Amino acid sequence: FGLPGIARGAEASAETNQKLSDAQSQLDAAQQQLDDISYQFEDLSTQLSDTMDQIESVQGQIDDTQASIDSMQAELDQKQEVLAQRVSSSYKTGDASVLSLLLSSGSFEELIANMHYVEKINASDRDAIDEVRRIQDELAQQKASLEQQKADLESLKTEQTQQLDDMKAKKDEVQALLDNLSQEVKDLMAQRDAEILEAARQEE
Repeated sequence: FGLPGIARGAEASAETNQKLSDAQSQLDAAQQQLDDISYQFEDLSTQLSDTMDQIESVQGQIDDTQASIDSMQAELDQKQEVLAQRVSSSYKTGDASVLSLLLSSGSFEELIANMHYVEKINASDRDAIDEVRRIQDELAQQKASLEQQKADLESLKTEQTQQLDDMKAKKDEVQALLDNLSQEVKDLMAQRDAEILEAARQEE
């Protein structure tokens, strides 16, 4: 930091030296902070990359789940059609209890619920109804799982994006501080050197 060819007794003022020492310490601290943030930023970027890979994997699972749901819906439609045909067959043969049930039921679900209590329904009809219900329950669970996966996916994207934005803003802030401190140190070094030269002239 000294100037070549200057007498040993020539020194800058204590105030300037102190200011330079303080500024240099702040500069070193800011550089260390920037290094730490840069490391964290790199680590976060890696985490984000891993998250995106996980998102892609989850999306594949979601697609598979949706395909399964579509398949189950087709099976449910088929079961409903078979059951409706059985009810229709019973109606055509003049089964009064089934006819009464058919006329009083307001929906297919109500029809299923009521038919469990009709003594005339045979075992195969009850089995068909139970199978439809099982498929309906599984379908509902699949949909709930799919919706939760989507919600988690969106939450993950939002969290990672926000973290990356915050880290970028912090990096910019510390970089600006570092630039200012670097200039301050340069200015104080120039001031110190000028004071040393002036002190040397006065000693001549």
